[in-house]
Amino acid sequence: MANTEASNADATDFGDFVKNEEEELDLEEVEPWHRYATEEAQNVLYSISVGEVLNERYLVEHKLGFGGGSTVWMAFDLQEKTNVALKVMAVGKWGDNETEIQDEIIKTVQHTSRLVLYTTTFSLLRDDGSPHRVLVLPMKGSSICTLTLKKTPMASHMSAAQKSLETVASLHEAGILHRDLNARNCMRGLAPIKSPSRSAKYELSGRPMKQIIPFVNLWKRGDLVSPVKVPEDFRTDEFYLYDFGDMAIFSMLYLNFPPFPTDLQGGVVSGMVECLGPPPEQWKGHFTHPGRLDKWYDQTQTADPENDLAAKLAYFRSDIDIVERQLVQSRM
Repeated sequence: MANTEASNADATDFGDFVKNEEEELDLEEVEPWHRYATEEAQNVLYSISVGEVLNERYLVEHKLGFGGGSTVWMAFDLQEKTNVALKVMAVGKWGDNETEIQDEIIKTVQHTSRLVLYTTTFSLLRDDGSPHRVLVLPMKGSSICTLTLKKTPMASHMSAAQKSLETVASLHEAGILHRDLNARNCMRGLAPIKSPSRSAKYELSGRPMKQIIPFVNLWKRGDLVSPVKVPEDFRTDEFYLYDFGDMAIFSMLYLNFPPFPTDLQGGVVSGMVECLGPPPEQWKGHFTHPGRLDKWYDQTQTADPENDLAAKLAYFRSDIDIVERQLVQSRM
């Protein structure tokens, strides 16, 4: 199971278990355990332990993150001796849908160098035979967020914004429409990890803090794991798109801040209405997620002048002149 080039200590070192209730609560904030409960979760996740070998080839060494339909793990390819990311999809059609989309992109999009696309796939079977599709992806850095953006120069932001818009344009030219406007889908580049030893990787990314998944009658053991923390000096100025968002990514890069609040009743859509005004009335009834509000479509309301797009641009980018501000507002 272990990398043969690593030391004996490396072979058994896969992070640290939580030591007290405070660490348990911190870990539960990062990833909720109920996503692994077959009887509770509609899109149940596949339980994985750090140190496990998947498909007789990929040694799981850390966690990169998780989302609504997957978990993502840092792994070492024992055959190719390279670091990879494994996106383990929830049970159901999630994995098939994603691979079909990526296959279409590979076939039709001319420029894919800034898109994160799978190199191969395989399936993991549950005890009842249900499959979880796994996408093997190249390792990239962390997603953009307000905290990391404040530490990088605006010139880097604008370079990334240009590249992301060009990448999305190449998708549109191929007739592919992105649908997930999420800044977590824009990732920084990652400097090469020169040492194959796990201890060296943990020095860079932090040691995994883990706990055996609690309160769930698991069919196989799995861990809750705190995600990696990539040091700022280990990120590069390259940016890559995954799941293919556009305007929200540009807004984060330009404003250093998400353009729409998410803490209002109705979530981010209420934030959009506050900032942009109501959507077309004919859209009413097409929003399928919980939390839909009829007041979104009230055509008598207007954007809040204290929180509309012009006000946000003036507040967050007081350093730019009025001509640039108006240009950015018109594009957004």
